[in-house]
Amino acid sequence: MQGKDVNLFYSYPCRSFEITKNTFIIKKQTDMKKLLILTIYMACLFFSSSAQTTLKCVYLEEAINRADQPDKITQDDFVLFVSGNRSVFYSRNARQYAETKNSLERLGMAPMEMLGALQSILKGKSIEVYKNQPEIGKYICYDEVAQCFRFEDTLPRIEWQIQDESKNILGYACQKAIGKLYNREWTVWFTMDIPVSEGPWLLAGLPGLILEANDADNIFHFTAIELGKDDALSVEPATKKHIKCSREELMNYRKKFDEDPIGMVQASSGLKITKIVNTDGKEVKKQDVKRKRNYYENE
Repeated sequence: MQGKDVNLFYSYPCRSFEITKNTFIIKKQTDMKKLLILTIYMACLFFSSSAQTTLKCVYLEEAINRADQPDKITQDDFVLFVSGNRSVFYSRNARQYAETKNSLERLGMAPMEMLGALQSILKGKSIEVYKNQPEIGKYICYDEVAQCFRFEDTLPRIEWQIQDESKNILGYACQKAIGKLYNREWTVWFTMDIPVSEGPWLLAGLPGLILEANDADNIFHFTAIELGKDDALSVEPATKKHIKCSREELMNYRKKFDEDPIGMVQASSGLKITKIVNTDGKEVKKQDVKRKRNYYENE
């Protein structure tokens, strides 16, 4: 690897703006001493006048969500809210879709009629992540695979290698870092001008907000397109209907769904699907309806 690498081992818990020596275990302490002192100073300035203010960062995600459709790139808007030691990350499109669906359900609309009414709304990616909730060092994740699932897990530990390369994003000077999470390597760009150890999804732990991230396989790409402040931190998911599970159980369910989506949909919804046609109107056999999705976790 070219350039001077600085290895960071980051592990929660940590207040997003309280960068202390206990937050990082540093291999090259001499290389990082000035960085840590500067980060602490900048964090104090950044939050001194608005400690209760919620930071809001909107990311444009460009993703190849289907492994069997490598040329199809889907766009989605994700929003990250950070307040104190907590954060919330979700798709704005998915949140709007879920809220509209819940409203139609309360009106008693039939399932097939509801599907027609929701066609004009971009569904978005259903994942929602609540860091340092329900307690410090944990996170809550909601994800939808035919039905909504919820699990709690320990926040992951990421080893970051900070590079010498830099660039400008949204007017902020950013530095490059490389790390690996759940068998997927990520390259990120973070800015110390915003001393918040946060970023999209579970990417976090650097001495500044991550404004851009992409994986080594060029499947997922997050770019910050908007920065601002908000009055409150969302603490409730878009839907309260969910199935509690473990992270491992959700990973297994995803695999089963990719192998037999029709069977899983029938089992979860109670609907009986008797016939499937493609866009040309030709009938497709149920056993041929498979999909291979790409996930942030490469497991």
